[in-house]
Amino acid sequence: MKDRFLVFCKTPWMAAFQVAIAFLGLYFFLPYLVGYSAQRDTVFRSIWSGAWVYDQGEWRYCFFVPVIVFWMVWSRREGWAGFVPVPARSAVWLSMLGASLGLYWIGYVVGVSYVGDLSFHLFIGAMILGFLGVEAFRRLLSPWLFLLFVYPMPFLDNMVAFPLRMVMTSVAHVVLSLMGLANVQVGTAILSAPKPFQGIGMGEVFSIDVADPCSGIRSLFALLMMAALYGYFTLPGGWRRGALVALAVPLALIGNVVRIVLLVFGVLIGGAPFAIGTLEQPSMFHEGVGLAVYGVALGGLVLSAGLLDRVGRRKKGGKPSDPAPTPAPDQGNPTA
Repeated sequence: MKDRFLVFCKTPWMAAFQVAIAFLGLYFFLPYLVGYSAQRDTVFRSIWSGAWVYDQGEWRYCFFVPVIVFWMVWSRREGWAGFVPVPARSAVWLSMLGASLGLYWIGYVVGVSYVGDLSFHLFIGAMILGFLGVEAFRRLLSPWLFLLFVYPMPFLDNMVAFPLRMVMTSVAHVVLSLMGLANVQVGTAILSAPKPFQGIGMGEVFSIDVADPCSGIRSLFALLMMAALYGYFTLPGGWRRGALVALAVPLALIGNVVRIVLLVFGVLIGGAPFAIGTLEQPSMFHEGVGLAVYGVALGGLVLSAGLLDRVGRRKKGGKPSDPAPTPAPDQGNPTA
């Protein structure tokens, strides 16, 4: 019995068991930081509370990310038939593990939850490399990167949301002007231009303010996730998937500009209560126009994926629609 136990301790299974204990202890049980609460939380608890509590559930979509990642891996299960794990022997995975533990210590000292999230993510990547090997890491790269969406990032509200509001307002101001609707941009608001000779003041015809909930950050993250998933299932790996995810940013911007323009026309046609409602209770028209963001953006996403696929195929040589060459007839058996 003792000999069997010693042999078991030297097997990869025992190493995996020890790593699993370390993983659970560090990220699920050890009090890590104070964060946004009044008491210390573990890294996992910080992720959970950030997704569930912050801003009435602004980041609740994070709960679905692990399920999506599992689905991404499960959908390619046939490609794993006969796969033999070859644990990485180089220092790459040890460097990743060391970086993960180093970030964990730094985050613990300074009390920053996002450093702990990055440590958590690198630890998972190091375990894939260390136990399954480089080939497995290459196959799981897209799901591993998609797992980044599981971490709530409320700090982006200040870093990204307000600049997005300003950009969308400026672009919508230009678009409305090109359409012949005289308007004035005041910060994140678009107001109808004054007409002194008609006794109409600025903003009396229409007034649209791009508030925080309409900053576009929600649609941006949703579209980034959709682009990553759509590219994963429709495009070969490589630069095309990355390009599609990058294109999600301007597509989200275009979709939100379309929404602002439609809201302006809604105010002109039915008035502000019909087109906008209130911040606490948006109108049905406001909610319906919000779908235009995803309609325009998703349509652009599908078109972009098709174009990227065509470009990639041409770079490899030949168009996808090129007919197959006709085989030469057999000279030994001439036909009549």
